[in-house]
Amino acid sequence: MRINLAVTQNDLSNIIGNESFWCVFKSSKINKGDFIYFYKTKVGINQIYNVTSDPYKDGEFECKYRNLLTIKIKLVLNIINPVSIQALKNNDILKNSKPVKRNFQALLFELTEEESNALRQLIVDLNPGITLQS
Repeated sequence: MRINLAVTQNDLSNIIGNESFWCVFKSSKINKGDFIYFYKTKVGINQIYNVTSDPYKDGEFECKYRNLLTIKIKLVLNIINPVSIQALKNNDILKNSKPVKRNFQALLFELTEEESNALRQLIVDLNPGITLQS
């Protein structure tokens, strides 16, 4: 199970269990069972989705049009207190991560185990009582 960070400007569903899709590059190492933490511009990391399919061709039109693969995702958590870019920059581990160093200029980032653990802890610290799936 990997944790990936995706960047979006769009509003995604806020209903737990809702399924949707996401487009990924053919070189992405994302697989069924992984998680995507969504970073929404001007909001922060505010949602966690579980990947429910391996990447596949001939999926959603938006993905095919952009020559990307499609993955199916399911919302598992809305984060009440989103993780801001400033919180990420203030974290000793996450400030050196690719998403922060690149100022979120990409579609999807795979986090290292150390970065994943630091992000999970940051979410828990900002949202007491929250339970994260592992």
